[in-house]
Amino acid sequence: MKRRSFLAVTAAVLTRAAIGERDIGAAAAAQPLQILQPLTDQRYGGIVEIQARTDGISDLHYRIDVGAPEPMSYDSSRAIWRADWDTGLVAAGQYNVTILGRGQDGTEITDRAWRVRVTAIGQQPTNPALTVRIESPLSGEQWDGTIAVRALATVAAVVTFRIDDGAEQPMTTQSGEWQGTFETGTVRPGEHNVTVTAKGIGGGTVSDRAWRVKFNNASAPMPPIVVPPPVAAAPVVTAYLRGVNLAGGEFGDALPGVYGVDYIYPTATELDYYRGQGLTLIRLPFRWERLQRSVYGALDQAELARLDTVTAAARDRGMLLILEPHNYARYKGQLVGDGVPNTAFTDFWRRVAAHFRDDHAVWAYGLMNEPHDTDGRWPAAAQAGVDGIRSVDTSHTILVPGDGWSGAAAWLTNNSNLHINDPAENFLYEAHVYFDADSSGTYRQSYSREGAYPTVGADRLKPFATWLQERGVRGFLGEYGIPGDDPRWLVVLDEFLTAADAAGIGGTYWAGGAWWGNYALALDPQEGQERPQLAVLRRHPSR
Repeated sequence: MKRRSFLAVTAAVLTRAAIGERDIGAAAAAQPLQILQPLTDQRYGGIVEIQARTDGISDLHYRIDVGAPEPMSYDSSRAIWRADWDTGLVAAGQYNVTILGRGQDGTEITDRAWRVRVTAIGQQPTNPALTVRIESPLSGEQWDGTIAVRALATVAAVVTFRIDDGAEQPMTTQSGEWQGTFETGTVRPGEHNVTVTAKGIGGGTVSDRAWRVKFNNASAPMPPIVVPPPVAAAPVVTAYLRGVNLAGGEFGDALPGVYGVDYIYPTATELDYYRGQGLTLIRLPFRWERLQRSVYGALDQAELARLDTVTAAARDRGMLLILEPHNYARYKGQLVGDGVPNTAFTDFWRRVAAHFRDDHAVWAYGLMNEPHDTDGRWPAAAQAGVDGIRSVDTSHTILVPGDGWSGAAAWLTNNSNLHINDPAENFLYEAHVYFDADSSGTYRQSYSREGAYPTVGADRLKPFATWLQERGVRGFLGEYGIPGDDPRWLVVLDEFLTAADAAGIGGTYWAGGAWWGNYALALDPQEGQERPQLAVLRRHPSR
């Protein structure tokens, strides 16, 4: 994304963020923290009493999306923590409500209600009394044999449960408690998600979920052993690849921030979804400052382990990754080649490449996301990054983005002197293309007001494609995307990808990712419905 500061982008993104889960981490499992109200996917208006129950925590706060934490008070008569939220102070829409506290050992503990829907001022919730809450199993618990699935629900006509994405199974009720059973031996051992869904008497549905419930059934069939491919079996790319950005790792203003609160990486379930769509190349954004806490310092092992988890999941599925720092040619706000020496960029990429050089799930190293306003410093910085990689890794592809937000339409203006010397001769120049009036990808206005027309994308691609052809070098399109709310944009995307096909240029759509919510360019399903952009993307697969 372009022409907005990183902090502005991430704040806007997280304001709309939704992952669709109530997250109780390992620490919360040890000292339970449970948000009682509001509930995920429920509608509210007016003054909402935020309620939470906990054990072993003396001070709680709540936060709306990425706003400042607000204090909660303890109501001893009800044994709950509470606070009043005036929804009239925010616009109608979806919000995430986070409860934050610290355990006796100082560990941060959170619980969250996702996609809380605030109705317009003065409007009453459409179905305020329909609720469901899982009582058993709870997130992080371990079970053997028969699981007793229990939930409390109000004004529900039907309640069902499912394991992961399996079939819905009925539950029966007695005195307000709904019950069902499940044999863990019918699925493989490991972590599973249990979802309970209630359908209201007057219509509507709500869900609650227990995450990462571990089934330890010894008699269940064991999962197949996945053997990583040998070094000689690395995939060979003969033409071009198409895929998607899975955003989340670059989110959050706080640095380094808290994983799962400020930022997130894609899960195996998300990879499965995009693999099923034929989008098997994933551009994986992250923040340089999280992976390397200080310039010239060692890589942070916890952050590296999170990236390793994603690469392992991609490897198991035959997918490929692009690793790219989403930093706009800056580190902690300082420009590479000015406040940050080019040698620091060399050092960073040398360390990253040394770790991933034998990992064939990594297709390419993306040097940087959208350098801009570098005053001509970017070519030398880019070469420094290439030199760092090639000092330890001579096999992986390198993507070299252009200055000027990597814009394809203005490539000749901003990148006439961008020339990379790669001893391995295995690199591509990377451009980004958006189709709104200022090429920013913000799409603030309608199709007509943005001045769009069917071949606007194909036209903006031409300067970059021509530059590649004249120099006999290869190119890649790291970002392109359209809103899904007007079918005319779908024609633009189709014409653009047809032109990219003809030029033999691959790319990754911006963007998927579980925290996008109502973001117009997003690809993740919305309320169970596939986004319209996917039908176009499937017509232009990797070649």
